[in-house]
Order: sequence, then C-alpha cells, then structure tokens
Amino acid sequence: WKSACLSNLLWDQLCTKLWKDKVFVPKAMTEMSDKKRAYMESLEDAKRGWITKEELVSFTWNFRFKAAAGEHWIESDPWWQGKQDVVTVRFNMDGSVSGRGQMHVQNKFRWKFIVKSCGKVAPMGTYVRVNSFPAYNVRRHPKNWGWVMENCWVVLTAFPMPPKGADPLLEDESLTVTVEMQAQEAMTYNAAVSRLVFSELGDMDEDEPPLENDVQELMGGGDDGEYDDGILDEEDDDDDDD
Repeated sequence: WKSACLSNLLWDQLCTKLWKDKVFVPKAMTEMSDKKRAYMESLEDAKRGWITKEELVSFTWNFRFKAAAGEHWIESDPWWQGKQDVVTVRFNMDGSVSGRGQMHVQNKFRWKFIVKSCGKVAPMGTYVRVNSFPAYNVRRHPKNWGWVMENCWVVLTAFPMPPKGADPLLEDESLTVTVEMQAQEAMTYNAAVSRLVFSELGDMDEDEPPLENDVQELMGGGDDGEYDDGILDEEDDDDDDD
C-alpha cells in the first residue's frame, strides 16, 4: 500500500484529475518529473497572490468596468451589453500597455509594480499600477486558479471573461476591492482629472499648482507626493540588489 501511494503513475493520474479544469498551472510544475511534488506544489501555488513580470506579460487580459466606475463607462462596455467581444489588454515587457476597445487605443498607458495599495504593503507583484489609476490588486480565482486583477473601478481576467451572471465569484457583489478601500488613490486621480477639466474651461485658480503636475500625475505619477509612496520601479529594485 505504501508503495502504491508513492507510485509516480498514481500521482500523475491525480495531477491530471486536479488540473483538468484549471486555466493556469505553472509550466515548471506540469513538466516536473516527480508528480507527487508537482501535485503538492501546484496546490500551494494556487494560493499565490503575486504575479511575476513574465507571467503578467504572457497573457491577453480581458477587461471590464465595475458598476462603481459610473454609468458612462458601463454603457460603452461590451461586457455589460452582453457581447462576447470584450475589451482586451496586453501588458508589455517594456512597461507599455496596449489593447483593443474603449480607451486603450487612443491613450498612452504605462504599467509598473508597486508595493503599497489599500493601506497595505505586500510583495512585489501583488499590485500593478497603470498610470495614476488606483492600483490593480492581484489574486487567483479560487476554482480555476486563473489570474484576476481588480481595482475599485475595473476587473481583469487572464482567461476568457465569463458573461454576466455566469460566474458569481466575478460579479461585482463578490469582488473585494471597493472605492472605500482605495479612497485615497481614487480621490487623487479624480482631483487631477477635475483640475484638467477646469483648466480647459478657463476656470483655474491662479494660485493653483502648474497644470503640468496634473498631466504628469495622470500619465504616470510624479516623483514625489503621498500618492507615490510604495512605488518601486524594477530598475530601482535591480539597483538595490547590486
């Protein structure tokens, strides 16, 4: 019986059964010759809440807005309209973001890992910040082990986005990152947007800081200020290791 329990063939069959409905299992585990170890390590990896740069850029991410983003955005969101052709996003190795649908084509977006969001400090790869939007919080889907990212306004999946109502775990009511949790990040972003709007209307206070500060804030974040606490560029991280 002990010999049977240690059989690599048995554990290979158990791996096949465990992984058959999973959308992500690291290649290092699926190719592991020791199938018992692969089985155990995959269960542990399914709890991992941080993503590597290589993993992040390897996926085409499916994107939708949450209702909290506002009526304007959900009205133009294919997912909310019941369409299968949802917005897709790619995070590129050079830090750029590209995509198809809605605002991703016309605007310039940059991504970076940060280590602080929602008042918490976490390992590199736990939070992804695009420009100055509230940071995406990274996690795994508890059933299919796929990658999910969300902030208070949007959610992204590294697997086909289920239609509305198809997966209760991905409905707004079940998502965990709220506007209240990211209040500081949301207010900072919205304040910069408001200042840009008022400047276009010619309604800026002469004592207000230069408009360039807001452009920098929206398009990538400044070099100082409370909002940028916790940002860690990968170049800086590499320098620290030298």
